[in-house]
Amino acid sequence: MYETRLGLRNLLVDLRSKRSFRGYIISHLQTTFSAADDTLIIYYFFDSRNKTTLHTLTFLRCILHQAIKLETLLPDLQRRLESLFVDQIGQAEPDMGELRELFLHFCKNSKNAFLLIDGLDEADESDQRYIKSFLKEVQTVNSSRILASTHPDVDMSKVLSRCQALQIKPEDLKGDIEIFIQSQIDEHSQDVLSVCSPSLLNEVKQAMLSSAEEM
Repeated sequence: MYETRLGLRNLLVDLRSKRSFRGYIISHLQTTFSAADDTLIIYYFFDSRNKTTLHTLTFLRCILHQAIKLETLLPDLQRRLESLFVDQIGQAEPDMGELRELFLHFCKNSKNAFLLIDGLDEADESDQRYIKSFLKEVQTVNSSRILASTHPDVDMSKVLSRCQALQIKPEDLKGDIEIFIQSQIDEHSQDVLSVCSPSLLNEVKQAMLSSAEEM
């Protein structure tokens, strides 16, 4: 099990999560295991700017959706899923315990099950407690591998046994942040930023670097 603790939050265009996290780790897994039908690669991002993503039910529905492979779906499982979603249209939300059980079933029936989570610290305490309890259960599945990227305040080592933790401090990322900002300026210098003088662009760059250090 792995945990990455990041000291910066919501930097620029999700440098910490959407770009860095998905762009490198998920792409690597998808490339490495793209031909493996018995491998699950599942990811979820808690985003405070989208309140719906912070709810446990949204989390469970999303990861279950990614775990389902229609081509190998057995009739009894199909009926269970239909009873949860199709038959409940316009009625109460699906039972979270049932969603949890179904997800664990798909993990157990996969040779490899990678679950990548970012930003759990952005959910409220009750949702965090439920999801941490769920992750403890997921890690008991032999095929599962969990990578959680969180704020340092959330100690995932208490949740994930056999956890390897890597704490990244703001100063560790300073060079990468500057390269990223410059690449974005260069990319847009011929269109939306073409009206800006070099001195103004440099001021923008310095302002962004300063803001990143304060996060």
